[in-house]
Amino acid sequence: MLQKQHYRCAGCGLKVTPSLSKRFRYCHYLGKYFCTSCHQNRMMSIPSKIIDKWDFKNYPIADFARDFLNKIWNDPLFDISAIDNNVYKKIKCLEITRELRLKLHYAKRFLKTCRHSESLYSEFQKLPQHLMDDIHVYSLEDFTQVKSGDLQNVLRSLVTSSLKHIKECQLCAVRGFVCEYCRDYDDILYPFELNRVATCTSCRTCYHKTCFVPEKCPKCVRVRAKQRLLDTQTLDNS
Repeated sequence: MLQKQHYRCAGCGLKVTPSLSKRFRYCHYLGKYFCTSCHQNRMMSIPSKIIDKWDFKNYPIADFARDFLNKIWNDPLFDISAIDNNVYKKIKCLEITRELRLKLHYAKRFLKTCRHSESLYSEFQKLPQHLMDDIHVYSLEDFTQVKSGDLQNVLRSLVTSSLKHIKECQLCAVRGFVCEYCRDYDDILYPFELNRVATCTSCRTCYHKTCFVPEKCPKCVRVRAKQRLLDTQTLDNS
């Protein structure tokens, strides 16, 4: 690596003879060697090690790298679904967090338009917006809170309060769904009931998981049929 760097510090460019190169220090974030002025052996967790191995150990990194990581520590930059969806299978606490965030994502839609949920909805607004709007996106701070369990505790408490309100509030309850396959009108479905409800990705209508047939959503079928009828009428009129 030092030969590739031409025996120069990757930070300031200081050049040394090969005999003095042992004094250079390796940065575990940038994967390059730095002089002792640019690398003071400060320690920090490495994002790639957190995501790949759930490794939060601190490693020596260059001063520039440490300043950069501190700057982005609270920024939601890491999209798990884009990096590696298998991370959820490997790290149970992340999968639990994903489910809690998804429930809050759906619950937020109910509470946002309910005039009886102002105080509860204000609790949503205290959380970083990406936690409910981009459920696969994390900041480095989010990862550390998932590791400690603090984030799950906050989300779980809000989920419990939100779902209780939605099912007891008349304004929210009527926005539930009846499964159009079995037409069980006594069983009202909500999108946040992840274990028993399937949600159509196109129209967002909810059905029993045991009833739902992909690509044959009744509502989508009606919409397509209506569109074909309109297209036919337009052609006839022309």
